[in-house]
Amino acid sequence: MDPSPGADLMADAENPPALSDLEREVMEQVWSASEEVSVRDVLNGINEANEKQRAYTTLMTILSRLEAKGMVTKRRKSKSDLFTPVLSRGDYLESRAKVEVDALVGEYGEIARALFVREIEDTDPDAAKKLKKLIDKS
Repeated sequence: MDPSPGADLMADAENPPALSDLEREVMEQVWSASEEVSVRDVLNGINEANEKQRAYTTLMTILSRLEAKGMVTKRRKSKSDLFTPVLSRGDYLESRAKVEVDALVGEYGEIARALFVREIEDTDPDAAKKLKKLIDKS
């Protein structure tokens, strides 16, 4: 299968881009679809779910930006552009979380690590005990 146009711009699964609130909302619509989505599909989904109504052109611009960021691929069918996510929602969230955690640990070092441990202890003591056992074994 030939790579799609712009394949070199595909989102890097190891370092996916941060998204604005509206970009994230649009991606939620794309991720929740069972097939390719048009701008109109995204518009309808967003406007049904929100009091603030968005314009077609606004969402067309956002989808173009998401394509430029490598988050979606675009395919032309008749007079419509159809969009597909490059990464699944789960893959995106996991990769973004890793990027953010790495940045925090890189900047704050031991303080960030201690805060992560404290957060785990406060929210899930059983998980904290399991992690301590894993650390002790290594």
